[in-house]
Amino acid sequence: MPSSKAGKPKRRTGKNSGQFKKGDDPRRNKGNKNAKAQAFAIEFRNALANKISPETVANLLIEQMRKNKPWAIQEYLDRMMGKSTQPIDHSGQIDGKLTIEVVETK
Repeated sequence: MPSSKAGKPKRRTGKNSGQFKKGDDPRRNKGNKNAKAQAFAIEFRNALANKISPETVANLLIEQMRKNKPWAIQEYLDRMMGKSTQPIDHSGQIDGKLTIEVVETK
């Protein structure tokens, strides 16, 4: 921050002053957006831990999917279709040879 002649920093004013204003400010976090997802995850784990029927557990997930919750849809797709594979980034020289070592364990 630029400083004044007296050695004290100048106070920024205006639209981009960097300080929160009283009332509605778009920079404020208006609550934990993941709170509902976390609450569902806890309920889901408790259902599994208490050995509730698979149909009940599935209904919990379907209920959230019907509410268009992206995380519920992603969970469903991950479980039904499998997680997508991640690309492998290779760095270094490729000499055209591939060595495979087979290790047997007992």
